[in-house]
Amino acid sequence: IPLAGLQVSAVKEGLGHKSVWSKRAPLMLSHPGGEALLLGDSTLFLWAVSGAFKEQWRNALLRSAASPSADQLSALEAAYGAFCQDTARIAAEHPEVYHVQGMEPHARP
Repeated sequence: IPLAGLQVSAVKEGLGHKSVWSKRAPLMLSHPGGEALLLGDSTLFLWAVSGAFKEQWRNALLRSAASPSADQLSALEAAYGAFCQDTARIAAEHPEVYHVQGMEPHARP
């Protein structure tokens, strides 16, 4: 996905009185010129396991879209790696809440 110039927004339609940070609402990614993002689609929707994770994704994507320097990109990659580890740990600890494809719930004693 080309990140330079990417627009990232929280989808508000259909939420009623819920916050845009509700996990039920996705982030919408697009380019101003209608550039293809993935498999020829010009718009991509991302859901996160929680509002906090969605906000972190939004912030990271917006930073990436601002054409970071090599140092900033390395820091972003490290932060993303830590985020992925934290997400996997939380999903494994709370399988009744977070349903991650490919992760089987662990039996509880």
